[in-house]
Amino acid sequence: MKAMRLLMIGAIGCSFVLTGCGKKVTTEEARDIALKDAGLSEKEVRFTSEKIDDDGFEFSFHTDKKAYIYEISERGKIEEISTSNYTTPKNDKTNENQQTQAPSADKEAAMLTQEQALEKAIAHFKVDAAAITNLQIYQENDDGIQVYDIEFVYDGKEYSAEVDVTSGAITSSDIDMIH
Repeated sequence: MKAMRLLMIGAIGCSFVLTGCGKKVTTEEARDIALKDAGLSEKEVRFTSEKIDDDGFEFSFHTDKKAYIYEISERGKIEEISTSNYTTPKNDKTNENQQTQAPSADKEAAMLTQEQALEKAIAHFKVDAAAITNLQIYQENDDGIQVYDIEFVYDGKEYSAEVDVTSGAITSSDIDMIH
């Protein structure tokens, strides 16, 4: 009877230990999980923010008609999904003498991706990309200029930079000590 109890306790203990041993997914794998669940490809969407923290990922992206927010655990499980209708912003500054034009494919192609903006920030700060944590990237309008706001932690310091989406220039940067 005692042997059976010890065997059961041992089995339960092993299951608790092994539960935490699953494979963690990479940012790219988590992004693919979100896109696959939404039934979309990376070419069909525009990512607007990406958060990475201790327990998983959060991605915000949209198509021309719908916006998505996905929270994915570090093990690759979809924890939360939020969707809403999305309307592409229109330029209202037109008059009789001006003709509005859709952005050219060249202009769209010239815009920086989040990955390219992150590479610029990492090069600017001269840090090891593999060692950064708590990465957050948002696209926002800063005084009429579209920028990627990038924040991450490296070697006990919090780094932040704004990268112009069109030119790729770093418009501001800051390093703070974490207390």
